[in-house]
Amino acid sequence: MENLASAKSDASGVAKLAYKVPNSPKGNQVVTASLGAGRSVVRSIVVGKSTTVAAITPTRAKKNQTVTLKASLRANEVNTPLLNRKLDFVISGKTVGSATTSSRGMATITYQVPGTTPVTTIPIEVRYLGDSQNSAAVGRASIIVTP
Repeated sequence: MENLASAKSDASGVAKLAYKVPNSPKGNQVVTASLGAGRSVVRSIVVGKSTTVAAITPTRAKKNQTVTLKASLRANEVNTPLLNRKLDFVISGKTVGSATTSSRGMATITYQVPGTTPVTTIPIEVRYLGDSQNSAAVGRASIIVTP
């Protein structure tokens, strides 16, 4: 058994310890508190999914221009990139492509702005559906179409 941390009890005999659970299997996890003199307390805690943050970089483009859409995906609590996760790129509510995140949590696709697009701001999203350890996430930005 690995000793992760320790805490001293106060005058009333209560010891408190804040502990950040690493990216471990979700569900019931057993925690053992050693009280000294060979005594211990065993409890089960429930570990939930990690909060996930998806982001997409805003960009500028002209009609008929091909742009690279860049997105990132991170586990929020430990601020680490999530690799090998599928991200969907959505423009004006329609999925225009998908990409898998790299070891740095980054994914890119190319997109050609239609020639019929007026000068406007187009909403773009990156969507991650989540998995057994990480929650779903959506990042939003815009493509600013210029003359």
